[in-house]
Amino acid sequence: MNALLMVATCLAAQADQTLPPVYSTAQTAAINAVEEVFEADPELRRHHHGYRNFLATHPDVAAAEDAYCELAGLSGFGQAVRAFDEALAGDPASEALFDRYYAALAQDHSLRLAVEAIYRWELKQRRTRDIVTPALEYLRARPDQAIRLLGSPARTVAGPPEVRTFHIELLRRPAARDELLRSFLALHDKPRAHTHVIPWWQAIAVEAGETARAHRRMHAYLVDHAHHFWVWHRRQIALASHPHARDWIRYWRRRVRRTPRLTDHYEAYLKLLRDRPELRPLTPKAGDTGTPATPWPPHDNPPPLPPLPEQATAQERPLRRDLMPQRPSKPTVERPSRPQMPGMPTMPPVPAKPKWPDHPSGDVRP
Repeated sequence: MNALLMVATCLAAQADQTLPPVYSTAQTAAINAVEEVFEADPELRRHHHGYRNFLATHPDVAAAEDAYCELAGLSGFGQAVRAFDEALAGDPASEALFDRYYAALAQDHSLRLAVEAIYRWELKQRRTRDIVTPALEYLRARPDQAIRLLGSPARTVAGPPEVRTFHIELLRRPAARDELLRSFLALHDKPRAHTHVIPWWQAIAVEAGETARAHRRMHAYLVDHAHHFWVWHRRQIALASHPHARDWIRYWRRRVRRTPRLTDHYEAYLKLLRDRPELRPLTPKAGDTGTPATPWPPHDNPPPLPPLPEQATAQERPLRRDLMPQRPSKPTVERPSRPQMPGMPTMPPVPAKPKWPDHPSGDVRP
């Protein structure tokens, strides 16, 4: 009896292995859309396989990239980080500062810890986020002023209103103030902070400029989702450790956003490749395991990007402080005019003394 049961179990297991995997309607749509694009465009298929093969041979980058891809499908995260990346794509000077900043963090562990300590302090201030984040954006670009402010909290504060409000808040929290001061002092002692970190912070503290605005909106989202901040941040550090591959991964991601159907389905397709390993044998044309015809990333620099489709432009996420109701202005009350004091009454004129009439006898009254 046991032998028959074992045979039946083995046959059932073999039968289960032969059953085709079941995908949801959305998963099937993603597979069909992506593979049709790859069948029609060998260049895009080559970049896809090169990207996947690079991750397979670089587990440090793969771990950070996979965590990033898990979040990229979320509407808030995806819109924020894509808008910032597209702003960098159109601003080579800012992109160079950004890459220099993260290259320094990837190469210098103590510098990275000093930078992360300031962000870690900010992420803990949940109840006072609307006060802390705008003030720190200003102070990170001016670390000397930040150290003076935090080291002598009783001094008169110079700066915009958000810094003065921040100063008042810190007067009530000396322990938090001292912690932030130590973080700024530790950063100030790092020579590369002044050449690689602060220039980037100064660039994104500028009010005008699409890159600064896009970063401000992305940061507003990330500080409200601390886990998402660290996933995004650690991906940048992992990519900075391989600068040439970073340029091509960045290029490939931007090409995906410029390709109809890929822009809507590629993230879901990547997730299927990670979660459902049986998918690869089902795609003999677009999902073959052969190596690309040329090495990836290619030896040369990425070519210019085609323009971003107008409908793919991410809508800006308003900042939390922009959504807060504005305090109504103080109503102006017109004071009544002061009544005029009545003038002194005018004395009536003294009547003239009456003239005595003449006496009938002709005599006058003496």
